[in-house]
Amino acid sequence: MAIPNKNTAKIDSQAAKDALEAAAGLVFVADADLAINEAIDLGKFEVTLTIQEPQSLQLLHDYFVALGYGVLYPGLGMRAGRQFWQPAQLFGIYWRQYWTGKNTPSLPLPARMTIVWL
Repeated sequence: MAIPNKNTAKIDSQAAKDALEAAAGLVFVADADLAINEAIDLGKFEVTLTIQEPQSLQLLHDYFVALGYGVLYPGLGMRAGRQFWQPAQLFGIYWRQYWTGKNTPSLPLPARMTIVWL
């Protein structure tokens, strides 16, 4: 097997990273689905899950918000009055780059995500 040039290696590495993050995201959503249904059965209004693998926080956040849930990041210190952290408050000046895919800051892993429906 020949060694690929730098550009090919970069493209292939990014594609592999994206595939691993997408797979981890699917596992996280499936785990969240089970946890949410169990919490509903127990009369709870939130679940907190641990993110173990690198994955797109943008996609996870958008997925649950699109379903009408609130998303909190309790490992980063709760805001007064249980106000939801907005992603811009997590990533600061890099927020615009994060949404446009030019920069992908991440939370230190393992990170916690709380999904609420109250």
